[in-house]
Amino acid sequence: MSRDVDNSEKFEDKNISCVSRSVEYKRIEDLILAMDMLVNHDKDYKNIQCKIAGAGPMEDKLKSMVKKKKLENNITFCGFVEKHEDVLKIINSSYIFCLPRRERVLELLL
Repeated sequence: MSRDVDNSEKFEDKNISCVSRSVEYKRIEDLILAMDMLVNHDKDYKNIQCKIAGAGPMEDKLKSMVKKKKLENNITFCGFVEKHEDVLKIINSSYIFCLPRRERVLELLL
């Protein structure tokens, strides 16, 4: 199921986006922990926003983590985004694009 994504205009405040399948080795929980440090421990970043696009087996666990850290107003899960142009809108609207992962990427690209 695809979800429509809003236009690619920049947010007023700084924001972060992540486009990734929600599987353990992608380490999206590290992004959530970083958002917790910014939002809940640094008053200068209490309004920072994060969009996470993608679906996978860890999605429910990640959403629970967001709720536990009280980040529901700062982190939005977009779910699976079917259209490539909509993925690009998310990336283009971002101030920072984040792609955490545990494995080294270079070997996978070669």
